[in-house]
Amino acid sequence: MVMKRVVLKNFILLISICALLSYTQAQSEIQPDLRLIKAHDKEYMENLRQNSPSTLEYLNFELDNSWFIAGPEILSKTDAMEYLYYKDTISGEKADIRVEVSDVEDINIAEYFYDRKYDTHVFYKIGDSGMIIGFYSVKETARKYNISKNLKL
Repeated sequence: MVMKRVVLKNFILLISICALLSYTQAQSEIQPDLRLIKAHDKEYMENLRQNSPSTLEYLNFELDNSWFIAGPEILSKTDAMEYLYYKDTISGEKADIRVEVSDVEDINIAEYFYDRKYDTHVFYKIGDSGMIIGFYSVKETARKYNISKNLKL
Protein backbone atom coordinates (compact mmCIF):
# COMPACT_ATOMS: atom_id res chain seq x y z
CA MET A 1 0.00 0.00 0.00
CA VAL A 2 2.81 2.44 0.89
CA MET A 3 4.61 1.51 -2.31
CA LYS A 4 1.52 2.36 -4.38
CA ARG A 5 1.31 5.80 -2.75
CA VAL A 6 4.96 6.55 -3.53
CA VAL A 7 4.51 5.46 -7.14
CA LEU A 8 1.30 7.49 -7.43
CA LYS A 9 2.95 10.59 -5.92
CA ASN A 10 5.91 10.26 -8.28
CA PHE A 11 3.57 9.79 -11.23
CA ILE A 12 1.58 12.91 -10.29
CA LEU A 13 4.82 14.84 -9.82
CA LEU A 14 6.05 13.73 -13.26
CA ILE A 15 2.74 14.73 -14.92
CA SER A 16 2.86 18.13 -13.17
CA ILE A 17 6.42 18.77 -14.34
CA CYS A 18 5.52 17.80 -17.93
CA ALA A 19 2.48 20.09 -17.88
CA LEU A 20 4.56 22.97 -16.50
CA LEU A 21 7.26 22.49 -19.13
CA SER A 22 4.67 22.33 -21.89
CA TYR A 23 3.01 25.52 -20.63
CA THR A 24 6.37 27.32 -20.37
CA GLN A 25 7.31 26.33 -23.91
CA ALA A 26 3.96 27.54 -25.29
CA GLN A 27 4.39 30.87 -23.48
CA SER A 28 7.91 31.42 -24.84
CA GLU A 29 7.04 30.57 -28.45
CA ILE A 30 7.63 33.49 -30.81
CA GLN A 31 4.42 34.91 -32.25
CA PRO A 32 4.28 37.11 -35.37
CA ASP A 33 3.50 40.77 -34.86
CA LEU A 34 0.06 41.74 -36.20
CA ARG A 35 1.76 43.98 -38.78
CA LEU A 36 3.54 40.93 -40.22
CA ILE A 37 0.27 39.02 -40.31
CA LYS A 38 -1.31 41.92 -42.21
CA ALA A 39 1.49 41.87 -44.80
CA HIS A 40 1.99 38.11 -45.25
CA ASP A 41 -0.26 35.10 -45.65
CA LYS A 42 -1.03 32.91 -42.65
CA GLU A 43 0.72 29.87 -44.10
CA TYR A 44 4.02 31.75 -44.43
CA MET A 45 3.74 33.11 -40.88
CA GLU A 46 2.93 29.67 -39.49
CA ASN A 47 5.87 28.17 -41.38
CA LEU A 48 8.21 30.77 -39.87
CA ARG A 49 6.77 30.26 -36.40
CA GLN A 50 7.29 26.51 -36.53
CA ASN A 51 10.44 26.16 -38.63
CA SER A 52 12.36 29.40 -38.25
CA PRO A 53 11.44 31.20 -35.03
CA SER A 54 14.71 33.16 -35.06
CA THR A 55 13.80 34.64 -38.47
CA LEU A 56 10.35 35.50 -37.17
CA GLU A 57 11.88 37.15 -34.11
CA TYR A 58 14.18 39.21 -36.34
CA LEU A 59 11.29 40.28 -38.59
CA ASN A 60 9.33 41.35 -35.51
CA PHE A 61 12.37 43.35 -34.38
CA GLU A 62 12.75 45.05 -37.78
CA LEU A 63 9.21 46.42 -37.69
CA ASP A 64 10.16 48.99 -35.05
CA ASN A 65 13.95 49.10 -35.16
CA SER A 66 15.10 49.20 -38.78
CA TRP A 67 13.77 52.62 -39.80
CA PHE A 68 13.46 56.20 -38.61
CA ILE A 69 11.86 59.46 -39.67
CA ALA A 70 14.63 61.65 -41.06
CA GLY A 71 15.35 65.07 -39.69
CA PRO A 72 15.65 68.43 -41.44
CA GLU A 73 19.20 67.73 -42.65
CA ILE A 74 17.75 65.36 -45.28
CA LEU A 75 14.92 67.61 -46.48
CA SER A 76 17.16 69.54 -48.86
CA LYS A 77 17.83 66.32 -50.79
CA THR A 78 14.19 65.37 -51.36
CA ASP A 79 14.04 66.41 -55.02
CA ALA A 80 16.12 63.42 -56.11
CA MET A 81 14.52 61.06 -53.60
CA GLU A 82 12.14 58.25 -54.60
CA TYR A 83 8.68 57.87 -53.16
CA LEU A 84 7.92 54.87 -50.97
CA TYR A 85 5.56 52.32 -52.55
CA TYR A 86 3.63 49.35 -51.30
CA LYS A 87 4.82 45.84 -52.06
CA ASP A 88 2.64 43.65 -54.27
CA THR A 89 1.38 40.92 -51.93
CA ILE A 90 1.63 38.19 -54.55
CA SER A 91 4.87 38.93 -56.40
CA GLY A 92 6.71 40.83 -53.66
CA GLU A 93 7.63 43.43 -56.26
CA LYS A 94 6.93 47.16 -56.23
CA ALA A 95 3.21 47.89 -56.57
CA ASP A 96 1.78 50.99 -58.29
CA ILE A 97 0.41 52.37 -55.03
CA ARG A 98 2.38 55.04 -53.20
CA VAL A 99 2.48 54.92 -49.42
CA GLU A 100 0.40 57.76 -47.98
CA VAL A 101 0.57 57.98 -44.19
CA SER A 102 0.52 61.09 -42.06
CA ASP A 103 0.95 59.44 -38.68
CA VAL A 104 4.15 57.61 -37.72
CA GLU A 105 2.02 55.12 -35.76
CA ASP A 106 0.49 53.90 -39.05
CA ILE A 107 3.82 52.90 -40.62
CA ASN A 108 4.08 49.18 -41.38
CA ILE A 109 7.34 48.51 -43.20
CA ALA A 110 6.31 44.89 -43.81
CA GLU A 111 3.89 46.20 -46.43
CA TYR A 112 6.40 48.43 -48.24
CA PHE A 113 8.75 47.85 -51.12
CA TYR A 114 12.14 49.35 -50.34
CA ASP A 115 15.78 48.76 -51.06
CA ARG A 116 18.06 47.89 -48.17
CA LYS A 117 21.78 48.58 -48.51
CA TYR A 118 24.38 46.61 -46.63
CA ASP A 119 26.23 49.54 -45.07
CA THR A 120 24.38 52.79 -45.89
CA HIS A 121 21.03 54.32 -45.06
CA VAL A 122 18.33 54.56 -47.73
CA PHE A 123 15.68 57.31 -47.77
CA TYR A 124 12.21 57.62 -49.31
CA LYS A 125 9.52 60.28 -49.40
CA ILE A 126 6.23 59.24 -47.81
CA GLY A 127 3.63 60.54 -50.22
CA ASP A 128 2.83 64.22 -49.82
CA SER A 129 3.12 64.11 -46.04
CA GLY A 130 6.46 65.91 -45.96
CA MET A 131 7.92 62.98 -44.02
CA ILE A 132 11.06 61.17 -45.08
CA ILE A 133 11.60 57.61 -43.91
CA GLY A 134 15.13 56.34 -43.52
CA PHE A 135 16.07 52.67 -43.39
CA TYR A 136 19.10 51.63 -41.42
CA SER A 137 21.62 49.51 -43.25
CA VAL A 138 21.46 45.72 -43.00
CA LYS A 139 24.68 45.84 -40.99
CA GLU A 140 23.38 48.45 -38.54
CA THR A 141 20.03 46.70 -38.05
CA ALA A 142 21.79 43.38 -37.36
CA ARG A 143 24.07 45.12 -34.85
CA LYS A 144 21.06 46.66 -33.06
CA TYR A 145 19.34 43.26 -33.00
CA ASN A 146 22.42 41.54 -31.58
CA ILE A 147 22.72 44.20 -28.89
CA SER A 148 19.05 43.73 -27.99
CA LYS A 149 19.70 39.99 -27.57
CA ASN A 150 23.00 40.52 -25.72
CA LEU A 151 24.81 38.60 -28.43
CA LYS A 152 28.50 39.08 -29.03
CA LEU A 153 29.26 41.39 -31.93
